[in-house]
Amino acid sequence: MTARPRRRHWCALGIRPCLPGAGSRGDRRGGDHVGNLCNRTMLGKGGQLELTTELRQSMFGSFTRLGRPKSTNDTFWRFTAACRSAIARLEAGPDQVIL
Repeated sequence: MTARPRRRHWCALGIRPCLPGAGSRGDRRGGDHVGNLCNRTMLGKGGQLELTTELRQSMFGSFTRLGRPKSTNDTFWRFTAACRSAIARLEAGPDQVIL
């Protein structure tokens, strides 16, 4: 999936890119840099999301290390469902072959 279709997919899920130029070819923030930890998988690619503190706080009733596991809310579950949907769509692609 190229940067443009990937951006459209995230936008369709209600997730908007916040870095101008992120995802453009050659931009290390775009995720295609070989040194990016996400790309050090068997397929040589991955995904990485940077979440603001405000967004992370909105996903839990109690934003403490001990409180988070027991206080997930609808925002958390909608966000994880959107991420899982994007992953499933990516994995369904014809280029997802491990030799």
